[in-house]
Amino acid sequence: ANAVLALLNRAVPQINAMMVAFPITIGLGFVVFLAALPFIMSAMREWVLAIPQDVRHVTDGFAIQ
Repeated sequence: ANAVLALLNRAVPQINAMMVAFPITIGLGFVVFLAALPFIMSAMREWVLAIPQDVRHVTDGFAIQ
């Protein structure tokens, strides 16, 4: 995004690059986050489903032998 904005600033020096860069960077960040969301959710699902087994493993470690 920054490379494209640098080229845009060179091509059209009349625009204020900082005024344009801030919303474009935020918008691009949201798009990338939304594209990654299915992968994030699948990883989090695995972690959440593993919680009972992990808790059982930890509590077994505290058991008196």
